[in-house]
Amino acid sequence: MSGYSRTSIYRWLKEERLDLEKIHRIAIACGIDVEGELPELDYYRKIHHRKEDQLEKKDQQISKSKYVEVLEQLNEARQKLSDYQEKYFKLKEQIDKSKNV
Repeated sequence: MSGYSRTSIYRWLKEERLDLEKIHRIAIACGIDVEGELPELDYYRKIHHRKEDQLEKKDQQISKSKYVEVLEQLNEARQKLSDYQEKYFKLKEQIDKSKNV
């Protein structure tokens, strides 16, 4: 396993000296068969990627929720504007009628 022990690699991971992706690259660069010699690291890496995918999906859901929320607020604002415009034109019409009397 070329100078690095399994323990030192896991210590890097535990102490967060290097992120998982860099540790994986170092192991491959050192000629370590990650799946064969460090199956736990490969398994941990796969789990980590699944978590990232789940977080990404959650972020997308949050973004969609925010987008829907903003659209609802926009629709409410448009409705209020429409209501105010309608009231404005009615008042203007009443004022114009009262001037003509």
